[in-house]
Amino acid sequence: MRADSAAGRLVLALSRRSPAFGAAGASPATGPRALLAALSRTSRAFTARGDPGTAEAGEPARPSTPLVPHLRVHTRMAAGLLGTARPMSGAEVLRAVAAREDLAGRDLTGAELAGAYLRKAKLAGVRLHEADLTRASLHGADLSHADLTAADLTGAYLPRASLTSADLTGATLSGAHLIDAELSGARLGGADLFDARLTGAILIKAGIAEADLSGASLHLAMLVDADLSRARLPNADLTRANLTGTILTGANLVGAHLTGVIWTASTRWPEELAAEVREASVETREGTFVYEG
Repeated sequence: MRADSAAGRLVLALSRRSPAFGAAGASPATGPRALLAALSRTSRAFTARGDPGTAEAGEPARPSTPLVPHLRVHTRMAAGLLGTARPMSGAEVLRAVAAREDLAGRDLTGAELAGAYLRKAKLAGVRLHEADLTRASLHGADLSHADLTAADLTGAYLPRASLTSADLTGATLSGAHLIDAELSGARLGGADLFDARLTGAILIKAGIAEADLSGASLHLAMLVDADLSRARLPNADLTRANLTGTILTGANLVGAHLTGVIWTASTRWPEELAAEVREASVETREGTFVYEG
């Protein structure tokens, strides 16, 4: 590493500002937090005084603006890796989304985003545990692989949103609009989806065990190989939904609308409903049936 390179100057600056991590008798100001503090101070120093490594004898230091953004970026990255970065606030999220920033992987734990306008927001892999997203507009947003455990999405607007492999375990989505949303591989175990709109939603291999879907609309939904075991679906609209290979053992389907449902020999119906469904269905092709009710 050259001493006059950006990396060399950074290491030199850090060595002056942060004691060795494992030094004997090290103070509490050593270790990861000291590194982050040194990075922050170094960034400010380069901004205010310029880069001392570029100064010639008898000349003032020249500003080093190309290095400053890198220092700030690496400070944020180090904070995330060391587990010291604080979650973004709701206001910070709104500003970032308005600026069309990509927030992939950021920590938004507990963010207050009730009624927020987050249309087409780039939120892949974000942590939104216990966030308040009631009535938020997330039309077309990318929430794939996001952590939405215990989040409140009551009445949220999520048509065409991508929630592929998202974790919504224990989340509240009552009255949420998820029309044509992509939820393949999503985990919705124990989620509250009372009266949710899931028309045309894609839920291939989604885990929806023990979720409450009372009164929910799943018309034309793609539930291929989804797990709905012990789910509550009284009065739910499942008309023309695709239940190929769907697990419905122990599910409550009292009053559910099943006309036009597509199912196969691998579909596992509740024991008390299996015979009735078979008798009221016609085979459209080998091993595939349509329930006529």
